[in-house]
Amino acid sequence: MPAKLELRKGKYSFLYRDADYKQRRHTCQQKNYHKAKEEQLLFLAEETEKRKHLKGGIINPDTLSWELFCNMYVKFSRQTKDAPERDERTIKLINRILKPIYLKDITTDKLREYREERKKEGVKESSINREMNTVKNMFTYAIKEKNIPIKHQAAPIIPYPQMQVVRDKYFTSEEWTKMQREIKSESMLTVLFIMLYTATRLKEAMLMKWSHVLFNQDLVMIMPYKTRKSNPDPVYIPLHSNLKAYLLRLREKYPEPPEYIVKTSKETLNPIYSMSANIRKKLKELKIKGTAHTCRHTFISWAFMSGIDGLIIMDWARIKNIKVLNRYKHLSPDFKKDTINKITI
Repeated sequence: MPAKLELRKGKYSFLYRDADYKQRRHTCQQKNYHKAKEEQLLFLAEETEKRKHLKGGIINPDTLSWELFCNMYVKFSRQTKDAPERDERTIKLINRILKPIYLKDITTDKLREYREERKKEGVKESSINREMNTVKNMFTYAIKEKNIPIKHQAAPIIPYPQMQVVRDKYFTSEEWTKMQREIKSESMLTVLFIMLYTATRLKEAMLMKWSHVLFNQDLVMIMPYKTRKSNPDPVYIPLHSNLKAYLLRLREKYPEPPEYIVKTSKETLNPIYSMSANIRKKLKELKIKGTAHTCRHTFISWAFMSGIDGLIIMDWARIKNIKVLNRYKHLSPDFKKDTINKITI
């Protein structure tokens, strides 16, 4: 039985229970009693539908409103994420640019329009990609958490083009020789040496200590900073002879070697970010495509082309999944042509 309409300050209103069963008051827009009664019945029917959705019943994506879905996702985001503010900002931007009414209105074409509009506003590609990642998370939530039978519309969006440089490129021996000859910065060259011969990431190379290099045993201890939550134990990999010779020459320069192998300035606020930017800038000057992370791709690619078993490479590069290994593996056309001749029948 609907609650009784009350006349307050010339407007009809009534009490009701919202989707979270909290008592609230709704003020009708209609001033006529009978029209206000119709508005009340329609409003209560919508609230009943919302309560069904929030309880986890079967949700029809064609009739599910965008506003209701966003409320569901924001509530989930606040419970599971440390910084849900980014999701809320992205939802506000989508509302401003696309003005969707239903969840089904968020299609691939609409998201492409969103990207173009954000580019016109002068927003960086990296920021747009983070917003697209929020949209992907929303669709994943709809499919996995709420079992909404809807197609994942965010998947076909073109990723940030700059990442393509890393995925399909590795340094050739000529490029590496050029880098050794042209790079005058000792810190930058040391970082590249460590990353190229140990398949470490930039942070792992920057935080490597002299105590991590076991010269007598020809081993290098890698601290897994990226995967330290799932696997905090250090990994030992063989010490390459080129890297060993370089580090020995470097250590001879200092009577008392510092704690870390890579020297950084104390005035630099974020040395890892600065080193990444400086390497990118230097490679661009040398007309070499790639970034600091390309060293990891180079190590794995050249290991494959040297005939090393894939399982050993996975162990050295600290990779658990074969699919991830294939992303790093790039084989030159000449290698593919030469390898076919090794088959003897």
